[in-house]
Amino acid sequence: MYVRSLAAGGGRRQVSADGGDQPLWSKNGREIVFRRGDAVLAASFDPATGEVGRPEELFRKPDAGRLSSNRTGGYDVSADGSRFVLITPVGRPDALPTVVVTNWLEELKKKVPR
Repeated sequence: MYVRSLAAGGGRRQVSADGGDQPLWSKNGREIVFRRGDAVLAASFDPATGEVGRPEELFRKPDAGRLSSNRTGGYDVSADGSRFVLITPVGRPDALPTVVVTNWLEELKKKVPR
């Protein structure tokens, strides 16, 4: 993964040599958070110099944040960077299936005499 300056002639800096996806900027713009497999990592970033720090693993959570079809969706970081919210699949073998009934008013009119 790389970060690239939008300024004319700005180069790119490598964030991760081992890949990653779902990158997010921290709210203060001084950290890049991203996923690599089950791990959530963060690399420091200096906006003044464009220097990127070495990525550090923050935590591991299998399948968390993977339910979004958008490569940048599925998780977010709190404004102060101290908490994460992740979409996590929940297996519920006892859950009932969802049933969608269309034209239910017409069906009700047929079944309930006036």
